[in-house]
Amino acid sequence: MALLKWTLALALLGGCYSPQVRDCTVTCTGVSECAAGQVCGDDHFCAAPEVAGTCEAIDAGTTPPDDARVDAPPDALVRVTLHVHVQEKGKVAVTGVGICDQATGGDCMYLVLRGAPLELTPIQVDKPFEKWTGGPCDGEPATCSITPTGNVDVTARFLH
Repeated sequence: MALLKWTLALALLGGCYSPQVRDCTVTCTGVSECAAGQVCGDDHFCAAPEVAGTCEAIDAGTTPPDDARVDAPPDALVRVTLHVHVQEKGKVAVTGVGICDQATGGDCMYLVLRGAPLELTPIQVDKPFEKWTGGPCDGEPATCSITPTGNVDVTARFLH
């Protein structure tokens, strides 16, 4: 299916890449400002209906999620999933990405650039940070530095 979409996109675009039709790259105030097949999301970025409203959360304006529109250039930067779990009362700050807060569910998914270094820092709310469990942060000190090459799943545990 993806190959068919890619082939169709190349045929329609004549082999050209147009940033105006990539998800999460064009700001908007209404659907008339977006390319065909896109809508203006709550975050004021043009995107396919299934992506609309999530651009701001994935650092829009740089690169859309890797499962976004098929008109991305072949050498487009690839995004991977960073899944952060927060156990007990606490938060985890991911540099340049956002803050995962246990008070709002403590289960956060971010699309991040593959190969880009990230720092995950636990933030104490009521009780101190206890430890990282699982994933590349397991056994790391409070601040965990990672460079994801694929999907990553980490858990920050705070004392209860």
